[in-house]
Amino acid sequence: PMTPGAKYILVVDDNPFNFIFAQALFEKKGCNVLTAYNGKEAIKVVNEHHNKISFILMDCQMPIMDGFEATRILKAKMAQGEIQRIPIYALTANDIEQETDRFEEAKMDGYLRKPLTEAQILKILH
Repeated sequence: PMTPGAKYILVVDDNPFNFIFAQALFEKKGCNVLTAYNGKEAIKVVNEHHNKISFILMDCQMPIMDGFEATRILKAKMAQGEIQRIPIYALTANDIEQETDRFEEAKMDGYLRKPLTEAQILKILH
């Protein structure tokens, strides 16, 4: 059930367990959660709902289209004014140090280590 007037967060991940967990954490904080299973689906959801999404959590490793490519495409649309600007945070299970260049190159706004914790979520919400 969607909470009227609450923040919308888009969680993009190919692992249903990560969705369910993130969704439970965000809903506990009074947020609405939209989900997508890959980068292509994420772009579709953002095109439809960008005017109400507060931020995006983007898994990096996904089939069909990974999080880096999806972020590059979305950031280009934002730069062109096609969609409103939305912060995109990478979700990664990899070592942050190995990925930093890729995060920057894709113009991600920040990154979170998996598994997600309530502390990480609170940090983004503030």
